Amino acid sequence: MILTPGTRIIFCFFACLLSACAYQQPVPTVTPPDTALTNEPVQYWWHVDYRVQWPENTEPELYIDLLLADAIIEPILLMHRDSITYWRFHRRAVRDEAGHQFSFIFYADKNTAHSVYQQVNHNKITKKMLDMNILQKIITDDPDKNTLTKINATSDKRWPDTLQNAWPAYIMGVSSTWLQLINEEIKDEKPGNNINNLLYKYKQADAAISRLWYEQGQHAFLHHLDAIFGYKPLLINKESLQF
Repeated sequence: MILTPGTRIIFCFFACLLSACAYQQPVPTVTPPDTALTNEPVQYWWHVDYRVQWPENTEPELYIDLLLADAIIEPILLMHRDSITYWRFHRRAVRDEAGHQFSFIFYADKNTAHSVYQQVNHNKITKKMLDMNILQKIITDDPDKNTLTKINATSDKRWPDTLQNAWPAYIMGVSSTWLQLINEEIKDEKPGNNINNLLYKYKQADAAISRLWYEQGQHAFLHHLDAIFGYKPLLINKESLQF
């Protein structure tokens, strides 16, 4: 075919259109999931430590821990159930600087921690307990100095990393079970805000739960925990035991 000058111009025009239509848009770069930015707030481990009075030459009044857990912490937990990822209780009574201390430890973002601390510090029951010298003080973390962001940050560093990472879920379940046992003993009989009545009621609950642990703990807790791990023996004071 012989192209005239005018035909060449028309041919070139359509060739340009075709090449434009065939132009491939560049494929957008997709950021891999492990480096993608996230809008989720950073979570930290937070502590609420209740220092309980423990006079010399006396036994620690551990039933006070039940009052703190059930009457004060549980309502806070229920309010923040969607923003607290992990939580647990820690109880101890040793003749040292901390002495008798009941702790609520939780994993959440700074806004949640701020709200929890406000509720803790303005609780009417704890204010009365401080005034009556039942509690020495309440200790909370400084949000500006908290660096405990890793999930294993409050686990025992002597454990393997795998156990450190998994343990928060385990101890939360244990704490939840203990709290429910308190609920079962108290039921709907919570005697208002009278501290002496509260202490009496939770002392009764503590005695009942202690008896339950003594009589049923081997089968209900230790045996079934052993079953989860396939009835494998474990070392206790260098002795291999099964439950």
